Amino acid sequence: RLREAPPSTDSDDDAGVDDGYAAWYATELPRHLPASIDADEQDMATVLERLEGEHATLTHTHQAALQDIRALTAERDALILERDTARQERDTAIQQRDRYHRHREASGPNMGR
Repeated sequence: RLREAPPSTDSDDDAGVDDGYAAWYATELPRHLPASIDADEQDMATVLERLEGEHATLTHTHQAALQDIRALTAERDALILERDTARQERDTAIQQRDRYHRHREASGPNMGR
């Protein structure tokens, strides 16, 4: 069971460091930490190194995904442009055909003979 922390022994000349609490945290608290904590996990440098590695991997994966998205977006945009161009060409051909038929009907059955 945790002992209560000692009363504050803080003095104004130590820039706010409470000597009583500092000693308590240094001696009592570690005794009550779970024994199952792996020694490597307690080493913050090891944990930080692992996290930095994971961050680098995720950053690389994210950058690769962004490149894929940009490539797919460019491909999609090219296909949309191709579709729109084909639609415009189709619409132009339909308009020309309709004009031809209207002109032919207006000219009568003897046109072209």
